[in-house]
Amino acid sequence: RNFLIARALREAVPGADIILVTGSPFPQDPALEEGMDYVRLPAFLRDGTNHWSPKQLRGFAFDDLTSLRADTIHSVIRRFRPSLLVADHLPAGVGGELLPALECLRESGGRAVAGFRDILDTADRVRQTWHENRTVFVLREYYAKTLVYGSPEVFDFRQYDLPPDLQTTLVYCGYLGRPAIPSEAVEEARALLRGGRERGVLACAGGGIDGLEVIKAAVTAGPQLEYCLRARLVAVTGPLMSPTDWRELRTIAHRRRIDVRQRIDAFPAHVAASDLLIGMCGYNTACEALSYGIPFLSVPRAEPSTEQLIRARAFSKLGLLTCLEPDRLAGETLVEAAMATLAEGPRGQVQFPMDGIARARDILRDML
Repeated sequence: RNFLIARALREAVPGADIILVTGSPFPQDPALEEGMDYVRLPAFLRDGTNHWSPKQLRGFAFDDLTSLRADTIHSVIRRFRPSLLVADHLPAGVGGELLPALECLRESGGRAVAGFRDILDTADRVRQTWHENRTVFVLREYYAKTLVYGSPEVFDFRQYDLPPDLQTTLVYCGYLGRPAIPSEAVEEARALLRGGRERGVLACAGGGIDGLEVIKAAVTAGPQLEYCLRARLVAVTGPLMSPTDWRELRTIAHRRRIDVRQRIDAFPAHVAASDLLIGMCGYNTACEALSYGIPFLSVPRAEPSTEQLIRARAFSKLGLLTCLEPDRLAGETLVEAAMATLAEGPRGQVQFPMDGIARARDILRDML
């Protein structure tokens, strides 16, 4: 989310320098233009509702890795002296790692903005987590605005019990809709995806860190899906899928002659070109499906948070996707749901704002 908004902000303010600080394996994206760069932090893995552990550096204790990340972030803020800091999802960072940087930012005259996706979890869980992390205090103490990349028509963020004074800083930006893709690129992707068949079905799992069950079900049912839908199935696991899960999927896919890949070039164009998308209901996948208006069969995860399940059910009620409940995930039910979703065709027009990138960009630009 921050990358999409940062790129738009860089275009709106050509002289701005932007550094992204992330624990994700940031790709060497050609869209990383002059004036933008990133700092890679050692990664954490959330393995519970509010429990984090080192993802790669397993020999590090939680406190040690938090301190290492805090030192790195603080150093960036101290040396870079930004006018604006935008924190995604965790206002204090993991284990309070952002607090020294926020103090430094305030001392240098910079301001901070907190950005949240549309849905975090159930209200009870979020309230408990925010209590443990002192999130309300941190928002009140350090942040000038709170941006929500969603719409109250889908989910009212105030369910998380933001106090009245913080509600005045709350701005719904709308969803981060994706830009239109040139028709030539979509047609090229469509031809590659279909591979000479009548339709092309794309199964994906976002980053892939927790997408094994959905992709495994799609690949296992692949021959039946291809036969019933008169389609070719391509499954994309995402770059974060574990080597063990990847090997298991490759073995299943090889036996069933299904095309499974870790990543795919021009992925957004392939999403736009697909006749049916099968996936979870992470924020980015949902935004891509809504942006391109394609039939979307969603199998959301239910743990460690119910964020995807809440989102999928909300969008299903609005007629924007088909939600296959995670406890019903099996080969036969997946094929039946895929056939029904494809038969319904493209969904109706989205009735809530999808121009969140432009809205967030304008808000941030006006704060500079």
